[in-house]
Formats: sequence, structure tokens, C-alpha cells
Amino acid sequence: PRARDSRRGGTTAKNTIEAAGGRNCSAKGTIERLQAARHDAVVQNEEVSDVGSHHDRLVQELQHAQTQVEVLATQCQAHEKELILLRDRIEELQAANETLQDDEREARSRAAEYEQGYMDLLTEIEKIKISNEVEKAALMAKSEEHASSIDSQKLYDLEARLTTSEADKIVAQQDAERLQRDLDALEDVLHQFQVASKAQKERVAAMEVELEQAKKELQTRQPLPEPTEGEVNDLKRVMEKLAKKTHECEQLREALESTATQYNSERDVLDKRLAAQLVVAYVDSNKKGEVLQLMARMMSFTEEQKRRVGLGYPIEGNGGGGLFSSIIGLVAPGEGGSAPVDPSAIEGKSFADMWSEFLLDEASKGK
Repeated sequence: PRARDSRRGGTTAKNTIEAAGGRNCSAKGTIERLQAARHDAVVQNEEVSDVGSHHDRLVQELQHAQTQVEVLATQCQAHEKELILLRDRIEELQAANETLQDDEREARSRAAEYEQGYMDLLTEIEKIKISNEVEKAALMAKSEEHASSIDSQKLYDLEARLTTSEADKIVAQQDAERLQRDLDALEDVLHQFQVASKAQKERVAAMEVELEQAKKELQTRQPLPEPTEGEVNDLKRVMEKLAKKTHECEQLREALESTATQYNSERDVLDKRLAAQLVVAYVDSNKKGEVLQLMARMMSFTEEQKRRVGLGYPIEGNGGGGLFSSIIGLVAPGEGGSAPVDPSAIEGKSFADMWSEFLLDEASKGK
């Protein structure tokens, strides 16, 4: 709507400029005709100088024509000034229109990116669904053909993987819904931010004007040898008003900068429940090094942070194959002791993959 108003205002201004140009041309033509009439009158005055009454009439016409010339010249100057103002206004409207078009293109680009991400998630969900159906069909065929304990174990493993895949599917669907909500919310926030930014800028401009007026008022007050109590109170009120307006201006500037930084920054998100579970596991577990390794992977610790928490060397298992050892794959669970594993063996694996492997290992031990 603002872009349409700007284009409509530009068209109206152009029409006004064309009308003003036409009036200027008409005025210039009238001036030229009057000047020609004046010249003819002078020539006729020279030719018929003996006729007094005719001369007086021509003089009056000449004076009247001169007056009209001056009036038209004044109108022409006024029209030229109006034309200059209208041209400046057109330039301002064109600049505002270009800015609005840039904002609109940027918003459309971001909306297209979010929509593409949403479509990619839907495609991935469909692939997972098809894969689950294929695995389920294969599982049913295997269960009908084989009834031995080995096939039962495979059936259990496939069911565990199917459960994990269904859980991943639910998570993916939730992510898709969340992205759609984020996209809708982003459009609303973008509109609200533009409105709020305009209002805040107007408030800042108004407060700056009031601040300048207060400063001028302070400058106009000359110190008196013996100020009265009323003047002292007025001065205090003016100073308090000046300090208050200055503080409000600073707050508005900080709010604008904070809002712009907030909506332009890229923020990483970590589930608070998962972080809380990691902290509790670190306190309760006797394998704190393994928990630290998991936390470092999930929270993207830098090398300096890893060194400061003691993760600059390989972690030795202590046997038994605990919960977090099985998840991150640092200690292989077994019956007779521990087998340290290089942390580089888990590079490239996602947390979901490690969690799925842990569920399958626990299911195998349960059988």
C-alpha cells in the first residue's frame, strides 16, 4: 500500500508540474504579446504625436500593459518556484518507492527460502515414510518365512528401528509445523517491526525537537545578579525536562538498535530439557568425562573450551558400558572389561544416529 501511495503521489506531482509548465508557457506568451503591443504603441505614438487624446489613450494602455507584464512575471516566478518544489518532491517519492520495492523483494526472497525449506522437509518425511513401509513389508515377509530365534532377533531389531524412524518422522513433522509457524510469525513480526520502527523514529524526532527547544530556552535565559525563587524553580524544571527527554531519546535509540540486532542475528537453539538432563547426568554419573564429551559435541565447544574442561586427551572407559558410553560410542559394552575407542570414530555421526545405535544395542542385550 505504501508503494502504491508513493507511485500515486509521484503521478499527481508530475501532472501538477505539467500543468504548472503549461501555465508558465501561457504566461510567457502573454508577456511577449504585451511587449509587442507596447512596441506597436510606441511606434504609433511616434507617428501620431500630434494627436493628444490618442496619445494619452495609448499611454494608459501602455501603463496597463506594463502592469500586466509585471503581474505575469511575478506569477511566472511563483510557478517556477512551485515547479522546483514539485520536482524535489518527486525525487523524494521516487527514492521512497525504490526503498519500499527493495524491502518487498527481500521479504519475498526470505519467504521463498522458508517455503523451500518446508517443501524439503515434506519430501524428507515422505522418503522416511516410504522407507518405513518398505522395511515393514520386508519385516512381515521375513517373519512369515522364518520362525527361528535369529529371525526373531532381527524382527526385534527392525521393530526398534521402525519405532526410532517413526519417532524421527514425528519430530520431522513437528519441525515442519514449527517452520511454518515461524514463517507466518516472521511475516507478522516484519510488519510489526516496520510499523514500530516508524513510530519510534517519529518519537525520536519529536523528542529531539523538544530537546532543541529546551536547549534554546536555556540559552535565552540570561543569569541575573539575584535570581528569584520562581526563576530558580523554572530553571530546575527546565533542566529536569531536558534530562528526561535526553534519557528517553537514549532509551529509544538503544531499543531500535537492540531490535534491529535481534531480528538480523542468527541464533542457535538448544533444548532446555536436554541441557538439564545432561547436567544432571554429569553430576550423578561416575563417567563424567564421557558426559563432557557428549556435551562438547552437542554444544559445539571450541578447542580452547575443550582443553579447559579436560577434553584434550582420549577418554578411557571404566568397564560396564554405561548409558552415555553406549550413546556416544566411546566405550564398547561387554562382559569382560572395557575397550577404549578413539573419539574420532564418532565424527560425522548425528545425535539421532548415536541414539538409534544405543537403542539397538540395549535391545540386543535384553534378548
